This record gives sequence, C-alpha cells and structure tokens, in this order.
Amino acid sequence: MVNEKSHKPGDIVKIAGTEFVVLDVQKSAAMDGRDKLFILLKEPAGDTAFSENDSNDFSKSMLREKTDEWFEKFAEGINRVCVYSREIDLTTVDGIANHGVLHLPVAPLTFDEYRKYFRYIPNCGKSYWLATGYGAPGHYGATRALYVYSNGDWNYYYCSDSYAVRPALIVSSFLLDDTESDLSRYTTEELLEEIRNRIGNSI
Repeated sequence: MVNEKSHKPGDIVKIAGTEFVVLDVQKSAAMDGRDKLFILLKEPAGDTAFSENDSNDFSKSMLREKTDEWFEKFAEGINRVCVYSREIDLTTVDGIANHGVLHLPVAPLTFDEYRKYFRYIPNCGKSYWLATGYGAPGHYGATRALYVYSNGDWNYYYCSDSYAVRPALIVSSFLLDDTESDLSRYTTEELLEEIRNRIGNSI
C-alpha cells in the first residue's frame, strides 16, 4: 500500500490541468494500492444534440461520439492504464431495459448515477446531457433524453436539441496532478500484469 493524500466525495481534483469533482472513492482498489476515484468533469465541454434521428439510445448517439472525442483529446496527456472501464446501464426512465449495458472508460452520468451522487455534483455553467433516455421505442418519450440544468435540476427534451457534454470516468488517484505520476516506478511485468487483469475482467 502507498501513502497518498486522502480524497472524499465532493473534492475538486485536477488531472492534466483539467478539474473534476470526486463522486465516489474505492480505497486501495487501483494499481499499487492507489485509490480508485469516480470523477465528473467540473465544467461541461462543448454542445451537441443527443442524436440526429431523435433516438435516445446512447450507444449509437452523437453524444457518445462527442464524449469519445473529448476523451481522446484529454487522454493524450495521461496514462490510459490508469483509467478503468465503467458499467453504463441504459435502462430508460420508464424501466424498460431496451438499450442494454455498456462497459466504457468514459460516458456521461446515467440518471441513476445522477440521483445517487446528486449532493456532490456542483452546479456548472451549462445544461448537460445524461446518458439515459426517457422512454423506450414504441412508448411515450422515445425521442427524448434526460438532461440537467446548470442549477442541478433535471428534465427531458427532444434528442435533436443541443446541450453540453459532461463526461464521468473512473481513474486511479495516481493520475492526479498533486501526486507523483512517474510510471517508471513500476516494472514492465507489473504493468503487463495490470493489463492482463483488466482484459480478464472485461470478458
């Protein structure tokens, strides 16, 4: 186990100069005994429609594309081995699990995550999308998805409308700007073992 600064939900942290809010902490669950942090971008980035065809399926959406684009740019300055996959349950608000479950390194919050961590989420400068659709295909709300106002309240609207992207991800505290970030402390075998473990866990 390593000695490191303790973090708690609600803390603001920086990675590669970008600010995030900590939503949850798994103590000593990451590589080398570091903490795993579930973090949310402090200020949303950009604007996009949820989808072009009014579908609220995040797995095939413009919102997913824009989130991935944000991550690709952000990840240029970090070690991706320290970013962990997260389960994204795309059950719609009407309770019909029609869009499945994804495992991704980055995605907006789902509605369930928003409710769970609401007290830790700071207000921001823009309204932003959640990954959750309002209704299932063939039901009321099938062309609408959820979003959060800048003041923290939520609502739903047509997927063709435009709101901001606010990604969330799970990372090792190793990536934080206030910790030592030199992977040279690890042997090649230790890094390969971490990758093997992740591949095994994703099967």
